[in-house]
Amino acid sequence: KFASTRGKAAAAAAEQEEEEEEARSVLRWRLTRNYRFMLDGGFRAFPDAQHLIVLEDDLELAPDALDYFAGAAALMDRDPTVFCASGYNDNGFAGFVRDPSRIYRGEHFMALGWMTSRRIYEQEVAPHWHMDQIWDVSFYLQMRGRECVFPEFPRTRHAGHTGASALTTTASAQYSWFDHIRLLSDDDGGGGWLTAQSWEEATAEG
Repeated sequence: KFASTRGKAAAAAAEQEEEEEEARSVLRWRLTRNYRFMLDGGFRAFPDAQHLIVLEDDLELAPDALDYFAGAAALMDRDPTVFCASGYNDNGFAGFVRDPSRIYRGEHFMALGWMTSRRIYEQEVAPHWHMDQIWDVSFYLQMRGRECVFPEFPRTRHAGHTGASALTTTASAQYSWFDHIRLLSDDDGGGGWLTAQSWEEATAEG
């Protein structure tokens, strides 16, 4: 009797896991096609734009977020080692961020409020788009030793606890991580945080 019960429980757990994996697969499929549609459409709708900022609808923005991305766009244009720019900092927790003028460089592709250039997307990413992978894989595979810039003090913060990623993480897990990210605000000095020196220090040496 007990063996039969355990067998039924194992079968039910396996069936549930299969259903959850199928749901994740459908999610990846939809997200990948949605991002491709959005990126193609964005550059097509604004033919003179040389950069595209991608913002999810549950992101909060710092007061100077657009100024940050404008500075990052100029850096991308003059520094070929910069692949993308993100307004987010994975480690931008309250108590750990201090300098609103500091810009870092990282070796991984960062979303949650990010920017690409027309040249990189149309010439490098789009021709090698992987429809069978989650959308950001297509960007990551084209980095090829280049880096993304991001601020010490986050200019974007994820405010939602539901949505696509809810299939892979719980709302409580998202809360415990994202709600402790310290978004830059007007209380942190009144603006004018980013200077020419900020971007000069983020430029690759040599």
